[in-house]
Amino acid sequence: MRLAPAVLVLCASACVAAGCGSSYQQAISRESSQFLGDPYPQVMNVELERNVNGDREAVIPVQGHFTLRPSCPAFAGSTAPRCRTGHTRYAVLEFSLPDPKAAGGFWTVSPSQVAAIAAARRASPLFSLFPDFTEEIVRCSIPRGGPGGGTISGTCSTNTVPYRRVRRVEFLEHWPLSHKSGSRNKAGWDVTLGRDGRVRSIRVVGQPPQLWR
Repeated sequence: MRLAPAVLVLCASACVAAGCGSSYQQAISRESSQFLGDPYPQVMNVELERNVNGDREAVIPVQGHFTLRPSCPAFAGSTAPRCRTGHTRYAVLEFSLPDPKAAGGFWTVSPSQVAAIAAARRASPLFSLFPDFTEEIVRCSIPRGGPGGGTISGTCSTNTVPYRRVRRVEFLEHWPLSHKSGSRNKAGWDVTLGRDGRVRSIRVVGQPPQLWR
């Protein structure tokens, strides 16, 4: 089932509002059609990031009626694999910049992940620093607490546990961005959710620079 024309207009407007021009729209349509079987996904957000290697990327969570390529696992006692087609509502598209047509990729996310990350990020202004997607470590400027203020160059990531029916969201940061000895600091927060999807507790892990005094 494809989206109705009126919905397509809304999707295009959302893309423009999020900051993606015609090149993004073409790349989104191409990659979504090729990998997910839906050329008209709804753009949920557009995040322009640098990955841990410093390469610029556009990371775009999308929603649609996605059909994944058949998976054909072999079963014990059977010589022929059984092929199964997967379906999902949410995915994340990734494009290299400055030319989104040059390279791209995708990964799927569960509805529980989408809802859990959104709920966890709303729990504190501190968490707006972290990406609203998993599977990717991005460079970030970590605010430094205390009288000195300023920021520290590092990396940020968001993880969920488990994949379905998420009960915990991890916001992790590492700093400094690079270190000659290979030793880096790690800190962050664990946000625990209840069965109703609401935040139940927030636990500090290590000593995040935001909390320095």
